[in-house]
Amino acid sequence: MGMTIIIEGFSDHSKEMKSKGKGGEMDVFGYQTQNFSICPGAQESFSKMIKEGYRGEEADMVTNLAMLVDEYLGMEIKAKEQGPNPETISSMVNKGNSVMFHAGVLANKVGDESMIQLFNFMPDHILVAAGMENNEYDSGLEGMDSSDYDMPAEEEGCH
Repeated sequence: MGMTIIIEGFSDHSKEMKSKGKGGEMDVFGYQTQNFSICPGAQESFSKMIKEGYRGEEADMVTNLAMLVDEYLGMEIKAKEQGPNPETISSMVNKGNSVMFHAGVLANKVGDESMIQLFNFMPDHILVAAGMENNEYDSGLEGMDSSDYDMPAEEEGCH
């Protein structure tokens, strides 16, 4: 049984990540981020969500998303400091899946499916944590989208 993994192409975001962002950390409805300084995409996305003026449950959902993304970015920082390892990458994938699930729930609640695109910055961070930001993927996939390629997963471990 085969499986296809689609990796979105590196965006300009991967270059922005190297510049450490513009504004550093931010307050998301009372939650102070600790790791957003490495990700201008997260800063921009959460700034847009804050400007929407969500209140009550929706604001709580945005705060929860900020906490999850902050943890996710913290995992990348740890991987860069200690070197990539399968456990960290697996944890990042799981945390990223959780972010996308909660983003989908919020998007459904507020009736804006396009909100999911605010999280397009997520995949680049796994590649950085895995130590792949400076290899052929960095320049070879730039400008491509998922319709341009797919990569078969290794049979072992993909059940």
